Amino acid sequence: MKATVADIAKSCGLSTATVDRVLNNRPGASAANRQRVMEAAKQLGYLPTLDQVVLPSKPAHLEFFLPIGSNAFMADLAHHIEDYAQRLPLVASCRIHNLAGISPGALQSAVENLSLKANGVGVIAVDHPRTRNILRELVDAGIRLVTLISDVPAAPRSAYVGIDNRVAGRTAALLMGRFLGGRTGHLAMVVGSRSYRGHEEREMGFRSVLSEEFPNLTVSSAVESNDDPDASYRATIKALHNEPDLLGIYCVGAGRSGVAKALLEVKPRKKPEGTSGSSGSSGSSGSSAKLGDGSSAADQGLFTAYTKPWARVFIDGKDTGKMTPIAPRSAIPLNPGNHKVVFQVGDQKFPFTVTIRPGEKKNLVKVLPIK
Repeated sequence: MKATVADIAKSCGLSTATVDRVLNNRPGASAANRQRVMEAAKQLGYLPTLDQVVLPSKPAHLEFFLPIGSNAFMADLAHHIEDYAQRLPLVASCRIHNLAGISPGALQSAVENLSLKANGVGVIAVDHPRTRNILRELVDAGIRLVTLISDVPAAPRSAYVGIDNRVAGRTAALLMGRFLGGRTGHLAMVVGSRSYRGHEEREMGFRSVLSEEFPNLTVSSAVESNDDPDASYRATIKALHNEPDLLGIYCVGAGRSGVAKALLEVKPRKKPEGTSGSSGSSGSSGSSAKLGDGSSAADQGLFTAYTKPWARVFIDGKDTGKMTPIAPRSAIPLNPGNHKVVFQVGDQKFPFTVTIRPGEKKNLVKVLPIK
């Protein structure tokens, strides 16, 4: 049976109130009492374990090396690390180092400022021979190493914290292909930096699913932006001008704000039908279908839909530019009357007739009999 706060209090000869303050990192307990509580908690098996390695009983001094720069994601990550560390009883101090770039040299310069008290290091770094040597030297010095977001598997790290980036890329390609509903054409990619193993894996995953399941879609351009929104903006502007019929853009890494800015500014003959972000995907954008006899906006109804599986939506023979599910915030305005709605999955089409009354909110839910 797992030890309780009362068990720890009895073992170290302190009150349950003091034990609670220590375990929840609240003020009111001396350093000596904190040490006694943590040692008792460790002996009684109260502290969690990871891969059979007991977490330290003494509060650890942690340092993180992050290429923050102007990257909003990195800045947010740094904030959450500091905030969470302040609430952990096993963390004595937490220091964030803002790397001056992603090169191994930038990491080397920052590591030279590592505190002698440091017990553990978290790092976001490129997978490079120099980087691996730097990380190996840290571990040889007795420091626990954790890689974040983008792994360096050849380094002797204790753990990697992050998603499976290859799966992320494959998922983005699957969504892109479904958004485009069987169309044939070109896609563009804006990659942060292939020096990051995570970005390289996402690109590989994306391309592999396109070749396996959507051979009708090809990547015509792939530009590295170094996670710079301005570089992403310029790359997107160039892609849209060179290929006004571009069907979609996959943005790997940061710099998405630059892609979004370019899409808002440029008005190609046909905007990309789908866009995918690095940590998720957003639905395709297209003009709303306002179909019928020219009724006023006050008379129009709103059409939403949910299908299983997802499907491309055509109304009265026109492509709405939308995929199901169509949520209320993305509802399609329709004039009163009968409308022919067609859900398309690949080359399979499923027609339905929908009657819209003035001001009505119509939600169509269908399970499509895919063959």
